[in-house]
This record gives sequence, C-alpha cells and structure tokens, in this order.
Amino acid sequence: MGEDSLISIPKQDDLQLEVSKIWEDVIEWGKAKNPTLPTNLNEWTSDNFLSLKETLKEFLPHIRYFNFSNTDVVEKIYPYQQLLEH
Repeated sequence: MGEDSLISIPKQDDLQLEVSKIWEDVIEWGKAKNPTLPTNLNEWTSDNFLSLKETLKEFLPHIRYFNFSNTDVVEKIYPYQQLLEH
C-alpha cells in the first residue's frame, strides 16, 4: 500500500476499523520501510526510534489517540512512546 493510501485511512471520520488496529498497521508499515531496525523492540536505540518517527511523521498526527482503550495504550502505544511528542 502506498503512503498516500495509508495516510488517508486514519483521516477518515467514518472509519470502521479500531484505532488500535490502525496503529498496529502503521507501525508495521513503518518497520517494513526500515528493514535495518532490530526485530526485538528491547534492542532498539534512540536512533532506531528516530528513524521510525521520521518515516511515520505524516501519519502520527492523524491517529486518534483518545480512542484507545487504557489496555491498548499500555500494550500498543507505551512501547513506542519515543515516537510521540509530549
């Protein structure tokens, strides 16, 4: 899927997908664009997170973070917190 097509997904107001699924797919897309990233997230450096953040910079502002459940925040967003602005 191309970047323009992918970025249009989180922008849609009538989206039928769960926001956590969109997040997972965007993260996986970003990882695929950066094949040198370690597969084990525990081995990631700050530079690894910066690389992924740069790849996803057009997507991250369109994710509806307020729609995540508390569990999803802990399980899916927290491990990637370095991608987000405070």
